[in-house]
Amino acid sequence: MVEEVTCGRHEIQSLADYQNWTRTKVKYAPEVELEYLHAAISEEVGELNGKRAKALRKGVPADREAIGLELGDILWDVARLADAYGYTLDTILHMNVYKLEGRAERGTIVGNGDYR
Repeated sequence: MVEEVTCGRHEIQSLADYQNWTRTKVKYAPEVELEYLHAAISEEVGELNGKRAKALRKGVPADREAIGLELGDILWDVARLADAYGYTLDTILHMNVYKLEGRAERGTIVGNGDYR
Protein backbone atom coordinates (compact mmCIF):
# COMPACT_ATOMS: atom_id res chain seq x y z
CA MET A 1 0.00 0.00 0.00
CA VAL A 2 1.40 3.39 -0.99
CA GLU A 3 0.14 6.40 0.87
CA GLU A 4 0.14 9.92 -0.46
CA VAL A 5 1.26 12.50 2.05
CA THR A 6 0.87 16.21 1.59
CA CYS A 7 4.23 17.91 1.92
CA GLY A 8 2.86 21.08 3.44
CA ARG A 9 4.42 24.14 1.86
CA HIS A 10 6.60 22.21 -0.57
CA GLU A 11 5.68 20.98 -4.02
CA ILE A 12 7.63 17.75 -4.13
CA GLN A 13 6.42 15.64 -7.03
CA SER A 14 9.50 13.59 -7.87
CA LEU A 15 12.81 12.26 -6.63
CA ALA A 16 14.50 15.22 -8.34
CA ASP A 17 12.25 17.68 -6.49
CA TYR A 18 13.05 15.94 -3.21
CA GLN A 19 16.79 15.89 -3.88
CA ASN A 20 16.71 19.60 -4.75
CA TRP A 21 14.72 20.33 -1.59
CA THR A 22 17.29 18.51 0.58
CA ARG A 23 19.94 20.95 -0.65
CA THR A 24 18.06 23.74 1.13
CA LYS A 25 18.24 21.93 4.48
CA VAL A 26 21.99 21.26 4.74
CA LYS A 27 23.45 22.26 8.13
CA TYR A 28 26.98 20.85 7.88
CA ALA A 29 30.14 22.45 6.51
CA PRO A 30 30.96 21.51 2.90
CA GLU A 31 34.45 20.36 3.86
CA VAL A 32 33.05 17.59 6.11
CA GLU A 33 30.19 16.58 3.82
CA LEU A 34 31.20 13.01 2.95
CA GLU A 35 32.47 12.14 6.41
CA TYR A 36 29.35 13.58 8.01
CA LEU A 37 26.91 11.89 5.63
CA HIS A 38 28.52 8.47 5.95
CA ALA A 39 28.31 8.75 9.74
CA ALA A 40 24.78 10.17 9.62
CA ILE A 41 23.32 7.40 7.47
CA SER A 42 24.85 4.80 9.78
CA GLU A 43 23.28 6.54 12.75
CA GLU A 44 19.87 6.64 11.09
CA VAL A 45 20.00 2.95 10.14
CA GLY A 46 20.89 2.25 13.77
CA GLU A 47 17.86 4.23 14.93
CA LEU A 48 15.64 2.29 12.51
CA ASN A 49 16.99 -1.00 13.81
CA GLY A 50 16.57 0.22 17.38
CA LYS A 51 12.85 0.78 16.82
CA ARG A 52 12.50 -2.79 15.60
CA ALA A 53 14.68 -4.23 18.38
CA LYS A 54 12.64 -2.52 21.10
CA ALA A 55 9.43 -3.85 19.57
CA LEU A 56 10.88 -7.37 19.45
CA ARG A 57 12.01 -7.13 23.06
CA LYS A 58 8.56 -6.00 24.15
CA GLY A 59 6.80 -8.55 21.95
CA VAL A 60 4.79 -5.89 20.13
CA PRO A 61 4.64 -4.69 16.52
CA ALA A 62 7.09 -1.94 15.62
CA ASP A 63 5.60 1.56 15.58
CA ARG A 64 4.82 1.98 11.87
CA GLU A 65 4.92 5.78 11.96
CA ALA A 66 8.26 5.80 13.80
CA ILE A 67 9.65 3.38 11.20
CA GLY A 68 8.41 5.64 8.40
CA LEU A 69 10.03 8.68 9.99
CA GLU A 70 13.36 6.87 10.31
CA LEU A 71 13.13 5.72 6.68
CA GLY A 72 12.61 9.37 5.74
CA ASP A 73 15.78 10.35 7.60
CA ILE A 74 17.66 7.61 5.74
CA LEU A 75 16.21 8.82 2.43
CA TRP A 76 17.43 12.35 3.20
CA ASP A 77 20.94 11.00 3.81
CA VAL A 78 20.77 8.95 0.60
CA ALA A 79 19.73 12.06 -1.35
CA ARG A 80 22.60 14.05 0.10
CA LEU A 81 25.12 11.25 -0.48
CA ALA A 82 23.94 10.90 -4.07
CA ASP A 83 24.53 14.64 -4.55
CA ALA A 84 27.94 14.46 -2.91
CA TYR A 85 28.99 11.71 -5.32
CA GLY A 86 27.49 13.49 -8.33
CA TYR A 87 24.41 11.31 -8.83
CA THR A 88 20.73 12.07 -9.08
CA LEU A 89 18.32 9.86 -7.16
CA ASP A 90 16.82 8.83 -10.50
CA THR A 91 20.24 7.62 -11.66
CA ILE A 92 20.74 5.67 -8.42
CA LEU A 93 17.28 4.11 -8.86
CA HIS A 94 18.05 3.06 -12.44
CA MET A 95 21.51 1.72 -11.52
CA ASN A 96 19.93 -0.43 -8.81
CA VAL A 97 17.18 -1.77 -11.09
CA TYR A 98 19.74 -2.57 -13.79
CA LYS A 99 21.97 -4.37 -11.26
CA LEU A 100 19.10 -6.40 -9.76
CA GLU A 101 17.56 -7.27 -13.12
CA GLY A 102 20.96 -8.52 -14.27
CA ARG A 103 21.29 -10.64 -11.14
CA ALA A 104 17.80 -12.04 -11.66
CA GLU A 105 18.65 -12.96 -15.26
CA ARG A 106 21.86 -14.69 -14.13
CA GLY A 107 20.17 -16.37 -11.17
CA THR A 108 22.48 -14.58 -8.72
CA ILE A 109 20.02 -12.55 -6.67
CA VAL A 110 21.09 -14.53 -3.61
CA GLY A 111 24.82 -14.64 -3.05
CA ASN A 112 27.82 -12.49 -2.15
CA GLY A 113 29.67 -9.72 -3.91
CA ASP A 114 28.67 -6.60 -5.80
CA TYR A 115 29.44 -7.98 -9.27
CA ARG A 116 27.78 -11.40 -9.21
